[in-house]
Amino acid sequence: MQRGGLRAWARQSGVNPARLLAGRGVSPALRRGALLLFRFAMGYLLTRAEMFSGRAPFGVGFVAAGGVDTMSFFGFIGALCGYAGMPDLSDGLRYAAVAVLVFAAGFVFQDTGAAQKPMFMPLVTVAAGGFVGVVFVAADGFPLSGVLLYVAEVVMMTGAAYFFRTVLGPAPAAEAAENPPLSMRRLISLLILVSCLFLSLSRLVLFGGLSPARCAALLLVLLLARRGGVGAGSTSGLSVGLALDLSAGTPFYAVAYGLTGLISGVFQGAGKPACAGLGVLVTAVSAQWAQEESARLFAVCEAAVAAVAFLLIPDDALPFLSAGAPRRAAGEEERLRDTVRQRLRGAAASFRSLYEALTGYFVQGGHSNDEDIATVFDRTTDRVCKKCALVTVCWDKESLATFHALTDTASAMLARGALEPSDFPTYFSARCLNFARFVSVGNEELTALMYRRQFKAKLRENRAQLCRQYAELAQILQWTAEEAAAAPAYDREAENRLSHYLRSVGVEGRVAVSLGAARRTRVEIAGENLSALSGGRRETARALSTLLGVPLGPPEQERGVFGERIVLTESEPLATAIGVAARQKQGQTVNGDNGAHFKTDDGILYLLLSDGMGSGQAASVDSGQAVRLLERFLRAGIPPENALSTLNSALVLRGEQRVGFVTVDLVALNLLNGDVVFYKCGAAPSYLRCGRKVTRVMNGALPAGLSAGDPAAAPDVTRLRVGPGALLLLASDGVADPEADDWLCRLLAEWGDGSPRELAGQVLEAGARERGRVDDMTVMALRVERRRDPS
Repeated sequence: MQRGGLRAWARQSGVNPARLLAGRGVSPALRRGALLLFRFAMGYLLTRAEMFSGRAPFGVGFVAAGGVDTMSFFGFIGALCGYAGMPDLSDGLRYAAVAVLVFAAGFVFQDTGAAQKPMFMPLVTVAAGGFVGVVFVAADGFPLSGVLLYVAEVVMMTGAAYFFRTVLGPAPAAEAAENPPLSMRRLISLLILVSCLFLSLSRLVLFGGLSPARCAALLLVLLLARRGGVGAGSTSGLSVGLALDLSAGTPFYAVAYGLTGLISGVFQGAGKPACAGLGVLVTAVSAQWAQEESARLFAVCEAAVAAVAFLLIPDDALPFLSAGAPRRAAGEEERLRDTVRQRLRGAAASFRSLYEALTGYFVQGGHSNDEDIATVFDRTTDRVCKKCALVTVCWDKESLATFHALTDTASAMLARGALEPSDFPTYFSARCLNFARFVSVGNEELTALMYRRQFKAKLRENRAQLCRQYAELAQILQWTAEEAAAAPAYDREAENRLSHYLRSVGVEGRVAVSLGAARRTRVEIAGENLSALSGGRRETARALSTLLGVPLGPPEQERGVFGERIVLTESEPLATAIGVAARQKQGQTVNGDNGAHFKTDDGILYLLLSDGMGSGQAASVDSGQAVRLLERFLRAGIPPENALSTLNSALVLRGEQRVGFVTVDLVALNLLNGDVVFYKCGAAPSYLRCGRKVTRVMNGALPAGLSAGDPAAAPDVTRLRVGPGALLLLASDGVADPEADDWLCRLLAEWGDGSPRELAGQVLEAGARERGRVDDMTVMALRVERRRDPS
């Protein structure tokens, strides 16, 4: 193709290359799927970027930089898949553990002010990498080389988290305009990310030595030199060249690509053919100087391939290269879904196998000898008796008597927690020349034994908790895979009717009418200007309901990276009214209880109430974090059992820094069929009135964060069914005594037509009269109603 051929083809075909590179003109669903797959691939590939004999910290840095939205979750899964496939199971376990801790910390603290600081996630990475890494270094006895590699690895994780976040995070206002010039910080950060990708891909070669990664690296250098001049060209050349040198073990590429970027930048205004020719020339000369003869031809060929690609790319496409994303041809959405599903299932199976292998290993490990009580006397005699004049008398001639004296002393020593001179028989204390020192050293060794036991018990508990985290992660990944497999059924006839109607009212948009797993109709309309539909929400819902023969709720308008979108979902036959009343403990300024209520796209209404340990600010912080974490899990569609299990594990792990368990009262009400499920972790009784009958829903489970692995830590689950007119009441334990709550049952049974808000207030006032304000008090009341016709 001659110079300008691509531009001429674009003019003849009506295709705008810059528009394609920016992702416009592509189906929103396809574009989003491609971006999800791109994030997954990035996370996977960065785990393959190895340095210093198999160290692969860049996948952790990518997880820390990505955030906790859907895109970042796929990058997180990609990194886990990459680490799960590492040849060395120990290395894969270490990096995966750090990635899980970093992602979980970002998820928990994402709404806090600290999480918005640029250095928050890098500092989290330092803490997680240091905490996990020191365990493995300690297992090897802290060798100097291991300590240095450990420090270097933590530094690389942290640096990757900082620089990758600069690329993946939102651009500053100065760079938000169209076709912005790259700031030096973002340019360097982008080059570091790209260099790590080249480091991962550089081992892939074709025809015995031609590397696509090196071709792409040189192309990038030429493009940046063309766009940014000497600074951008030489910086990019040195950056990607160093990465390739680390992979190849030769100092050639940094020199060759750095010179290429420098000279191409100097001749930036001489035209693209001159820049391309100089790039090939510099690479060819450098190859003659630095490369072995067998590799010279491939180096020149790679430069030629990069030069041809550079000539074919039009200049007006360059501003969009940083915003471009992998593109998929139409019709590949199902293949994308299958790929993601298989990856998720593979990751789930890997973590399940890892859980089983580690559990078996830790269980078989047993206890070491240094936890035996006999070590107290063994170490004491080594320190005191070896140089004693009577050592042969005590440990040779009278060894049996000495053994019995120490054995008889052990029980009293353990019962008291210390050695006393009176614990020893007279014949032993009278004969021992260093008896006072023997008792003192014995107490020192006993204290050391207690510390060893405590440390190893905690270590075993942490290992068991780590294993459970892998099992829970495997369950969530398996559930996510099944969700990805359950593709919605599309109603093409309804889509045709809707498209015809939209054209009749002057709206151009892409439509989708789907039936989910619960056979609930969902309507999506995407386009650039949908104000004609979103103006009169009720009128739009009535018109589309009549058109499709399905009762639809009011339209919800969203604006994202793919333009405007309006979503309407089939109305649930049931509706609710909710009231909340709360009061803090007397003498406190903050209520330690927190709650939330929200509805998901599946038609499930969740009521959530959590009571922190104690009262006041600390209890409020604990319960608030629990509510926010559970809400995000549930809104993401994760089943309540998995969400509660993950919360419990997170709180147990946090308990190493600060003890703070919480009670959890969770209600899931299906507004499509009236099914209601109560999940309780240490919570006070809930009350349900159907007709005039009041049912107590009791709890027998432990609070969340108090224990992990114990069957009592699993939530109590009660399943019932309700209809219009039912009343449901959640209350924290400061409202009523479970052993004396007849007054509450009577109040609920006799309640008339008052609102749930009035009911919650009445219960709160009655509870204060019955018990006083001895604890924080929160009441959530809900009434089930039949949904009214929006007309």
